Amino acid sequence: MSARMLTKSLALAASVCAAATIIAPAANAAPAPAPASVKHTISKPMRQIGFNPEIARAHGYSFSKDSQGIWHTFKEDTKGEMTPQNTTNGDCGSAYVTVAATGSGDQANLDTGYTSKLPSISYNWAVKVVDNYGTSHQKWGGNFFPPTSTWHGHRLITSGGPNWVYVQVDSSWVWLADGEECGAFNPSDSTYVHR
Repeated sequence: MSARMLTKSLALAASVCAAATIIAPAANAAPAPAPASVKHTISKPMRQIGFNPEIARAHGYSFSKDSQGIWHTFKEDTKGEMTPQNTTNGDCGSAYVTVAATGSGDQANLDTGYTSKLPSISYNWAVKVVDNYGTSHQKWGGNFFPPTSTWHGHRLITSGGPNWVYVQVDSSWVWLADGEECGAFNPSDSTYVHR
């Protein structure tokens, strides 16, 4: 290789190295800023996962089970006619969860709840919270008097430091006044928390 070509090759290599140094961040550079928090709601249908005939009778409902194993409830209206109270596929409402960073103190607002097709008489609700520092469960539950078709829970959660936080409705159910046990099928969400 001639001296002239060697000089051009070394100059080209030096230029490429200089450009890479400008484009690529240093290994000890500050991390990129956290993504902006976006508020959105993740919702999934709740489905019939059980049935209690005693609850149905106590609230004035009649019931039957179809060939697919789905319970159907009926309530006599003021004209003495029986009116179906649920759809044939067992849908009984929707469950949701949202987590949004507050922008300070490694905290996030956790919101969760449900809307049911009929009033609910009791519920047991849990949201699993997972981040780089561990796992926790936020829990709610109890009886409603009078029964209600909507419920909303809120918690301010704190992480151990800046990182992604993942939340998921976990092992949650609602008893409806017609005897149906409705399960929440694990809606989930995530956000980046930072100071």
